Amino acid sequence: LGLWQSTHRDDCGAFFAGACLTPATYGRAYNAVRDEVFTWRDYYRQVGEALGVRPRLVSMPADWLLAQARQRFGFLAEISRFHGAYDAGRAKRDVPGFRCRVGFVEGAKRTLGDVRRRGAWKDSRGDAAYQALVQTALAAGVEPVEA
Repeated sequence: LGLWQSTHRDDCGAFFAGACLTPATYGRAYNAVRDEVFTWRDYYRQVGEALGVRPRLVSMPADWLLAQARQRFGFLAEISRFHGAYDAGRAKRDVPGFRCRVGFVEGAKRTLGDVRRRGAWKDSRGDAAYQALVQTALAAGVEPVEA
């Protein structure tokens, strides 16, 4: 299972504002990330916690998913199939006071609440193409696991 980090937009914004006020940071690249590194299973478990549900995962290899629907899984093709764990040490050193303060579950609650308020929430139960992928995986013998 891949490693991943997630940073809430408020923490990224605080870093950006601090960097804008710190001329020594100009022209430099930074990883403004939370220190917590977790697997995708951890990620979905924590998102489930934010939603008040226990996710059941149906895992298929990235190459299989991309062969089925490459356009749909562009983020998987380019980013999330690879480890995404970074060191924020330089950001903390160069921007005094920068620390991620929004916990993952709290940040997920805020973000998912915003998505729902804007009516952008997509219920996968009404997505026939997605449901077909899940059914194909189950028919192949994949056992769902709790996140």
